[in-house]
Amino acid sequence: MSVRTDVVNLIVNIGNDAAKSKLNDLRKKAADLTGEMQELKKGTQAYIDKGKELRQVTSEIDGLKKQMGIATLSQKELNAELRKLSALKSSVAPFSAEFKTLDKQIKAVQERLIEVRSGTQGFSSAFGKIG
Repeated sequence: MSVRTDVVNLIVNIGNDAAKSKLNDLRKKAADLTGEMQELKKGTQAYIDKGKELRQVTSEIDGLKKQMGIATLSQKELNAELRKLSALKSSVAPFSAEFKTLDKQIKAVQERLIEVRSGTQGFSSAFGKIG
């Protein structure tokens, strides 16, 4: 009987950037506010106040995302951004300056989406090999 020993080195890079940390905190706060709002009765002052706070947090999240660029977006957010840009591109005149700008943005989002997908697949593949 033989004994098999496998050694797997796994490196996970998590950005310890202050902006990313703040973005994650804001996302958690938004999720908490949404949960609190579900427990409140619609139309009450508490519900309205929570709604205002949620809109403020959401606008802060959007502002941070714009500052940080597409590098911080999740796969779901990248797909949504891609759909939005594609819809905008289809509504402008072909070969205009705006069309070319949107085309560049779409290509950048597509490239980032490929990076995110391949990173996710590589991560799950590594864990699959451990078993």
